Amino acid sequence: MKPLLSLTYFMLIYFFVSCNNSDADKLEKNSSAITIPSHSFSYNYDPSSTKLKWTAFKHVAKVGVEGEFERIEVNGFKPSNKVSDAIKNVSFNIFTSSTNTQDKGRDMKVVADFFGNMLNPTVICGKIKDIEGSENGNGNVLIKMNGIEKLIPFKWKIEKNNQFILKTKLNVLNWDLDEALEILNNVCLKKHTDKNGENKLWPNVEITVFTTLIKK
Repeated sequence: MKPLLSLTYFMLIYFFVSCNNSDADKLEKNSSAITIPSHSFSYNYDPSSTKLKWTAFKHVAKVGVEGEFERIEVNGFKPSNKVSDAIKNVSFNIFTSSTNTQDKGRDMKVVADFFGNMLNPTVICGKIKDIEGSENGNGNVLIKMNGIEKLIPFKWKIEKNNQFILKTKLNVLNWDLDEALEILNNVCLKKHTDKNGENKLWPNVEITVFTTLIKK
């Protein structure tokens, strides 16, 4: 009986080990077939979709006057599956002669009497210094105007249609443009005077940038 028991014991061990090895092989094959999903796209920049709109304010009641710059040059966009990585360190030039307020007479005054009194009247330069978030967040943009550089905060988000929207505010007095502001106010005095006879042109400007990023 002992030889028979030994043989049976040996067969059971062999069977157990063989089954374990088979299961291990299957597990290894299945594991090798599993891949970690990765982003298969990147955001790319489309210059034709970019718009920079601004709102200035007149009258004591702070009535908005809307306009935009129609010519903007953007550099340094790096295609990435993360918006913040693509936008960070982007630099831009805004050409002041492309001012459009839907009023040609006013456009000429803004270009000649406001921007024309800056040290460099033709261009406003800037650079995205830092940006955080995945689908929305905050950041800081460096604006160079009238020979002065100032860092200002902004908020951003990306819509479902891949439209990137950046919003910020600035006060032109921080760029020593009080004299230029006064000159513009004087040449537009009639339009800047409300029904109570009070005249006011605010130094505050709200800015919104729109651009649609292309997924590739």
